[in-house]
Amino acid sequence: MRLLGLLTIAFAVVGPWASAATITWSAAQNSSGPSDIVSGGAVAIAYNGTNDTADVGNDVTVDGITFVSGNYLAGMANNISIIGANMSGDPNYDALLTKNTFGGGMNSVLTLGGLTDGQDYLLQIWYIETRTTIVGTSPPLNTRVMTYGDNAMPESTVNVAGDPSGTGMSLGQFAIGSFTADGTSQDLHLITNDFGNAHFAALLVREAVPEPASVLLVGLSAIGLLGFQRSRRRS
Repeated sequence: MRLLGLLTIAFAVVGPWASAATITWSAAQNSSGPSDIVSGGAVAIAYNGTNDTADVGNDVTVDGITFVSGNYLAGMANNISIIGANMSGDPNYDALLTKNTFGGGMNSVLTLGGLTDGQDYLLQIWYIETRTTIVGTSPPLNTRVMTYGDNAMPESTVNVAGDPSGTGMSLGQFAIGSFTADGTSQDLHLITNDFGNAHFAALLVREAVPEPASVLLVGLSAIGLLGFQRSRRRS
């Protein structure tokens, strides 16, 4: 069964929208393997980015999650691999990072749908770019960085490097954010840093699992309320 997550791309004016809940981001981390995938509850959205028409429908399953392959930013078709010769040791994770989906110009908004109003979610996004962008240095450098935000006002953003080592010998980076849906969709703002089109390699949205202490507190509150109701009945 394919994961559902309705998606709309806005290429025009970027600004605060009703579907822009605040995303609280953690700092970007270097990608290394399947253990990178954030743990949580039910998966709402899982995308494997590509602009290669041959890849569409050729989904990738990592850590039990099926990432649906697609050209999510509606860019022109190409089949360029951006992982190079770098390997994580897990072929499925490598396949997840092999290609980016790109398009929409330097400043665009991806609207992620199919969410539940009031539900807490975790959003994880990967970006990788090992191709040389600055020649004449030793070694040649890649300095591309994507900025991802929540399209709120004020906006919360995180920077994710395509090649954190600057040598082409990396698996890119990922970032994790948390948000509480204020409707059935959530905006993801994609901003490039001096290159033509927004990119991402993979994206995951899954329900957040409450911390044990929070579950215990809710349980104790429920028990207390039940005891209070029983006491009122006896009186």
